[in-house]
This record gives sequence, C-alpha cells and structure tokens, in this order.
Amino acid sequence: MIPGSTESFKMWAENETVYGPVDISTLVQWIQDDRVFPETFVQRQSDSCWRRAADVETLREKFPVAAEAGTTEVSDGVSSAAGALHEFPFFAGLTNEGLEQIAALGKSYEAAPGDLILRHRLT
Repeated sequence: MIPGSTESFKMWAENETVYGPVDISTLVQWIQDDRVFPETFVQRQSDSCWRRAADVETLREKFPVAAEAGTTEVSDGVSSAAGALHEFPFFAGLTNEGLEQIAALGKSYEAAPGDLILRHRLT
C-alpha cells in the first residue's frame, strides 16, 4: 500500500462488472497490468460519483504521459467535454460537478461542423 494512503476505490470494468473496493496500491498495480486505463471509470468509496481514472488526481500521474493528452482542462478546472455541455440548454442548470459526471459517462470527440459521425457497435 502507498504510505499514508487509506483511500479505497471501485472500478467499473469494460465487461460492465464492478470490482472492489480495493486500495490505491491495488488500483495502481491494475494500471501497470493494463487492467485500468485512463478512460476506465473509478469511484472513491468516499465519493458518490464515478470518474475517469485519468481525472482522479492520485491516479493521473500513474498513467504513461501519452495517456494524459486526452484530458483537456479549460477555465475553473472544468474539462472541455463538461464545458461543451454548458452550451446545451438542457444542461444549463447543472453544476460543474454534475456536468463532469455526465461527461465521464461517455467519450468526447472533436468534429468539424458538417462532419458525419458513425458508431458501429459489435454485439
């Protein structure tokens, strides 16, 4: 275990199974074993929301530098994906934390106006 750390986390795996709670050192080992990725959802036991692992400060530094490129911050510590949600009237009344939670539920992609975006999901 990392000295002085008593944090525990749950991990939401790609197979939609929740693992944990586990201590931070186990989660770091899973990062090293390529079981947890920057976009993997994790939840601190002391927190009620799920976040991308790359958005958790204590985990962010554990990923290779290239993995951090996808996390873009804008003003007030709000990610660019959450900031973009502010532009939709439906989300206008939500707090930054609420927008971050919604943004963490999916992936964001940059697209130019008029671009066609398709997603094919294998079942």
